[in-house]
Amino acid sequence: MSRKAKAQPRPDLLEAAFALIAEKGWHGFSALALAERTGASLDDIHDLLPTPAALVGRLGERLDRAMLAAPPDELLELSPRERLFELLMRRLDALAPFKPGLARLRVEARAEVELALATLASLDRMAAWLLDLAGLPGRGLRGRLARRALMLAYGRVLAVWLADDTPDQDDTLAELDKRLDQLERLARLGDRLTAGLGPRPRAA
Repeated sequence: MSRKAKAQPRPDLLEAAFALIAEKGWHGFSALALAERTGASLDDIHDLLPTPAALVGRLGERLDRAMLAAPPDELLELSPRERLFELLMRRLDALAPFKPGLARLRVEARAEVELALATLASLDRMAAWLLDLAGLPGRGLRGRLARRALMLAYGRVLAVWLADDTPDQDDTLAELDKRLDQLERLARLGDRLTAGLGPRPRAA
């Protein structure tokens, strides 16, 4: 009797999609090309990527899960700044397999409105989680401003990371430290402004 062949592991469609973009560019990417590359069915690809713009949303979800895998007990021992540093580095580490495709996507798809909107939604969700886990205000006007500041800081760090070819990511670490310093200064300014806008004592 012949032995049954072992089932082949299913390909990581998201990694394969970004590898395809790295090789063929954004305009060379299609569901059919991904199916040919991976052997996956088109309905499986549709489940993961119902639209091309879903690429960035799915990637964001993958990165969020990697970031949120940090043990809560370890986070509780860290300061808010240290938590942000740890979580953002976890995110960048998880992004490593997608780096070549993401770098090409950022250059070739700047005019794609759907991708831009999906990216903003993904980054806003990331920022909300980061603020919550760091124990920082994430709601109301101050929370919205904090999320925007964090999104901008992450964008700056990401741009450096994409170009960073140092062995220990020295350029990325330096940029992340710089942006966290700026966020701390903004937070202190926000505290002073909030205090200044508090209720004034009534005149006697």
